[in-house]
Amino acid sequence: MNWVIFPKYAEETTKTTWVVKMLKALGVAQLLGWIAFGWLIGGPYISRVLVAGHIMSQDAAQMSGPLIGLAIGVFSGLWASLAAFALAQVIDDIHATRLQTGAYIAFQSDSVKLGR
Repeated sequence: MNWVIFPKYAEETTKTTWVVKMLKALGVAQLLGWIAFGWLIGGPYISRVLVAGHIMSQDAAQMSGPLIGLAIGVFSGLWASLAAFALAQVIDDIHATRLQTGAYIAFQSDSVKLGR
């Protein structure tokens, strides 16, 4: 006979809590806000800077300014929302570890087939 020990709440470790869902939603909202800011506010400003610096003509700057603003908004949004996504991951991992190590079940058996 062999002793088999496994975590009691192993299935519940895959479930996320409301705090993790809220932090992920906050990160997504922050990312979308930065993208909108880059597209709507940064685009026209970048167009004026490109024309004032004699880098592009007026028509070319009006076409590429919003796209450059969108790219800057995406990168800055990802950088700014990194803290929310990282905190959500840390909280989720700590919660799963706490549930995993909270209680164990042990039984004696000859042939054990867990997970079915």
